Amino acid sequence: MIIEAGGDKMPMRKGYSSVTSLIISSLAIISIMAVGVSAQSMYEYSDDFSDDRVTTDSQDHSAIWETHPDISISGYLMFEDSPAASRSLAFHKGFAVCCWEAYVDYSFPLGEQQNAILSGSLEFDLYDMPAEDLYLIVDISYSDGSEGFYEILTSPGHYTFSIEPGAECADVDVKLSGMSVFLDNLHVELGLGETETESASWGSIKAIAGQ
Repeated sequence: MIIEAGGDKMPMRKGYSSVTSLIISSLAIISIMAVGVSAQSMYEYSDDFSDDRVTTDSQDHSAIWETHPDISISGYLMFEDSPAASRSLAFHKGFAVCCWEAYVDYSFPLGEQQNAILSGSLEFDLYDMPAEDLYLIVDISYSDGSEGFYEILTSPGHYTFSIEPGAECADVDVKLSGMSVFLDNLHVELGLGETETESASWGSIKAIAGQ
């Protein structure tokens, strides 16, 4: 019997048992039938609200006003300077209890994406409005149905949240809703991966096994 090893042919040594031959053949089959190749790329999205991209990048959002309306039943958004003296997205309270929160919804990555989301993070800064009690609800959900994340924030500061979906997640939905708060420096990072499996034919398996 001839064994293929590194491209060179060598005769089987006298004394090799049939069990040894079977082990070598099995290892060859296993190594050829599944070869995982993992490739990872990084997706990043940032918005400091210095322009109006939120109107096109978001899936949905509350009405955005240039000036405060005389009355608004629902919560609304405005571009205003935060206490940090930078243009931010301001969440203002509506007058109806049923819908007084302003909101903005995103689905990341933007556009079509073939690779699965492995992990990532969501970051932003919050500033409170004078004489107002801020709150912002952070609601993260995954397209694969795995457990998401929900938290209510009531203090200003810099926040970072982990994004940890299941194995087959293609989209991460981020909903931010609240009132009396300035949102700034939104940043999302996603690690995207792809796994390929290479299958062998029965002929190539027999060749490696030396049969």
